Amino acid sequence: MKRRRKKIIILLSLFTMFFLASGYTVPIIPDFEGNWYVSFYNAAGKLQGSKTLTISEDGTFSGNAILIIDNVIYQTEISGIVSNNGTIREGKLTDVDKLEMEGTFKGTFSELTGAGEWKNYYGSNGTWKAERPTKGDKRNK
Repeated sequence: MKRRRKKIIILLSLFTMFFLASGYTVPIIPDFEGNWYVSFYNAAGKLQGSKTLTISEDGTFSGNAILIIDNVIYQTEISGIVSNNGTIREGKLTDVDKLEMEGTFKGTFSELTGAGEWKNYYGSNGTWKAERPTKGDKRNK
């Protein structure tokens, strides 16, 4: 019995040494959870609106923003899911007044910034940029 236990301990030790020597590291998944300041720009680079979005622990986000496009105010819901690699899935812009009108919200997030493209339900499009607030940053939501 002692001899068998000794063999098991030796095998486990060898396996552990091999595992550690292989250089295997556990991949670190970035944490996108929290508040993000998102600014929307038209194709010419003019600011169209901004909003604080909150990304949940599971990567989902949803919030309303006011976009001013061609001097018309659009109440817009922004929603989607941020994947573990930072890519937005199922990103949508929805006209709050006409729920059947949907556009797209595409792009990626890194640990501190985000960027991508949007296209609304009326054919207007542009880019968006996001940044994470630093501790003590007191911008309005």
